Amino acid sequence: MATPGTLIEEGSEEIMLPEDYKRVLRILSGSTSLAFLELSTLMNLKPDRLKVIIDDLAQQGLVKVRNPDDPRDEIVTVKARAASAALAVGAQ
Repeated sequence: MATPGTLIEEGSEEIMLPEDYKRVLRILSGSTSLAFLELSTLMNLKPDRLKVIIDDLAQQGLVKVRNPDDPRDEIVTVKARAASAALAVGAQ
């Protein structure tokens, strides 16, 4: 994962997230699911960079990815615990 940013606490679990990762979670928490390429456009990130972020978040169990092998059909969904944590960080 990239350089850690602000700490998100979820019960006894602590997750360190860089700013780009938190932005992804905040955007997804507002719409629940987005197409990968739409998220890339909203974030103003190259798809390759966003793919690294999404893969890291999925590995941590914060997002779910449908059709990960095809960016044109890939859908990213934020999981409930990540959405609440992202909204809490966004309010700070």
